[in-house]
Amino acid sequence: VWHTMEGSRISGKNFEEKTKSLGTAQTDVNGRLSYDFPVPDDLGGVPHRIELKVAGVTYAETYLSITPSIAKITPTSGPAGTEITVQIKGVGWTEYDNAYYLDYDNAYLGYMCGFNSQGTVTFTIFASGEPGYHILDLYPGIYKGKQANPDVYVAPQLTYGEDHPGSAIPAIRLGVTITE
Repeated sequence: VWHTMEGSRISGKNFEEKTKSLGTAQTDVNGRLSYDFPVPDDLGGVPHRIELKVAGVTYAETYLSITPSIAKITPTSGPAGTEITVQIKGVGWTEYDNAYYLDYDNAYLGYMCGFNSQGTVTFTIFASGEPGYHILDLYPGIYKGKQANPDVYVAPQLTYGEDHPGSAIPAIRLGVTITE
């Protein structure tokens, strides 16, 4: 049984834990169990609990973490003004694991959340600047808070590696090439 979270902080409908079956398996003659399954396309952040159940009774459990990663970037080059779409999979659901903040050539553009879309974030930018390689950085952030000055809740957390309170989600770095 796969455990995950579903819902929304934005809609006001809240969120809750959900489960789904990963299938069935049988032990071998020595009582050993091995079961291969595709990792669900799901949230990252806090590890997902996986339970081994027999007749509704839990006999074992383990945990599996999904790390955010680039699923798609198209196109990767073009003249200034080219629309570039980026898709990230495995974004988390807690206030510490669900927000990524986007910088383009070290200029802050905004943030995105992956909880409402079950870990998938898709965004579009327009390539800008002179011909050459341009850097897109996605930094972990914190979804919300009460601190007003400096407001760390509306900015990329550049020190995420040392002091981010979440599940150690990585920064994601990629780039595009602007052609003549």
